[in-house]
Amino acid sequence: MNDVQRFENLKKNIENDPTNFQARRELAVMCLDLGFDAMALKHLIYLKNTFPDDANLYFNIGICWEKLKEYNYALDSYKKAVELREDEPDFIYNLALAYENSGFDDEALFQFKRVICLESDDSNSFFCIGCLFAKKNDYDKAIKCFKKAIEYNYADYFAHFHLANTYKAAGEIDKAVDEYKKVIQLSSNYSWAYFNLGQIFYEAGDFEKAAIMLNLTIEKNPKDREAYKLLTQLYIKLNDIDSAKSVLNKMRKNLAESGDFYFLYGKIYEIRGDLRGYKKCLEFALKNEENLSFNKYAVMKELRECPGFIDTSGILEADLFGEILEEESLANENEPENNIPDAAFGAIEGKLEAKDADSAQIGQAEDLNINGVQNDSASIANLQNESIVQNSLLAKNTVDDEPQGGESDDEDEFDEDEFLDEETENVSNLEPPERQDESMNQPSDINDVYEEEEEDEEEDEVTPAAGGTDCGDEEEEEEDGEEGEEGEEDSESEGGGKSVASADDDEEDEDEDDEDDEDEE
Repeated sequence: MNDVQRFENLKKNIENDPTNFQARRELAVMCLDLGFDAMALKHLIYLKNTFPDDANLYFNIGICWEKLKEYNYALDSYKKAVELREDEPDFIYNLALAYENSGFDDEALFQFKRVICLESDDSNSFFCIGCLFAKKNDYDKAIKCFKKAIEYNYADYFAHFHLANTYKAAGEIDKAVDEYKKVIQLSSNYSWAYFNLGQIFYEAGDFEKAAIMLNLTIEKNPKDREAYKLLTQLYIKLNDIDSAKSVLNKMRKNLAESGDFYFLYGKIYEIRGDLRGYKKCLEFALKNEENLSFNKYAVMKELRECPGFIDTSGILEADLFGEILEEESLANENEPENNIPDAAFGAIEGKLEAKDADSAQIGQAEDLNINGVQNDSASIANLQNESIVQNSLLAKNTVDDEPQGGESDDEDEFDEDEFLDEETENVSNLEPPERQDESMNQPSDINDVYEEEEEDEEEDEVTPAAGGTDCGDEEEEEEDGEEGEEGEEDSESEGGGKSVASADDDEEDEDEDDEDDEDEE
């Protein structure tokens, strides 16, 4: 029996007998493994109300809340699980993670130490303690903990990566380089290790090695904006304009236009002595300030320092980037159809459909009582349960270069040179920050979790021995409620502006009017 058939059988068993607790428990665990966290939570809460002293239920409920990013609820569930079973390392470990996610680092540190007292070779706990010490800038203790984690699990390249970051923060650059190289040996596609090596070589003035590492970063991750920025600045510093333009062409192709692209291209025009192009690029950069990671006020300062007699009103984007636009047009015409999704998922989907012709029923959101999640047979086969350690700890650090307090809407009221001098430095020297970690979190689009919990509590008031209510009727009622909510949302959206369909109708009416005018002429 495959997963689809087993899922359907469990579901039918619960519909026929809501008091079949074993089937409900198995279905909850299966939903959790497949990524249907809200549905798993619904069944687990039902079981928890029936068996209030089952520590495993509270533990699994905590996992559901954690995956739904509701860390306070997860913390309460893990506390109850540990209260019922004080000597279970897994329960204490997840409790420590919940404390950390809720901002209680000291309590998290205490709980991780409890785990090590129970299991002295737990590499994950040493890793987490190292992260907490690194956050406190206690680099000596952090290094010792990361080394312990590596001692018990050498293949953990995250531990090597954090150890390298800590060495770099402590000023031990050579040891940091060695650890980054070990990361690449263990995981050759981990682009952040290449980037951090490139940054170290860049800061040391070894531009040849820096260029190699940054190019490898882009090869491993074509969406890495910071790698494009640093590599372009490197080539501009070396006065290698052709290479800088090539990098920016790739950046535009993979990331579309952005304020960073225009600003860096303006630097090329500045080197060439084309002040009109330079000034126009700065103007384009400020028009795209929503994706301009360079200091906006520094860009404004450079623009104000341009000679006032330079007129850019007649310059179009095609005049500045004609070669790039032409290359993009040719590439789009010659680019073959991308069949990667079919190749990647077709075999799995076909296999499931061959085994069970009714597998598409799993994909119905009404049956699963989950909104906004595609639940077809292919996605079920591909959804995997993420590691709790990675989900809870690994989050990318970002740096906001923009000053606090916002800016004035009226540019004429700006305090020009004095304010800009205080708020900015030379933009050419603005380097991207060292990468501390990579986000492994997967977004969840789960709705109405709290309403489901309240409905479950009301449902539990009915005595199971009396037969209860039919699960099918409950789901129909929930579906009616969801349809009513969707109707309200639709009515609100209609009141807020013109719909897509109405806009299309207007365009068709305008086209008909144009045709009538042509006929009259």
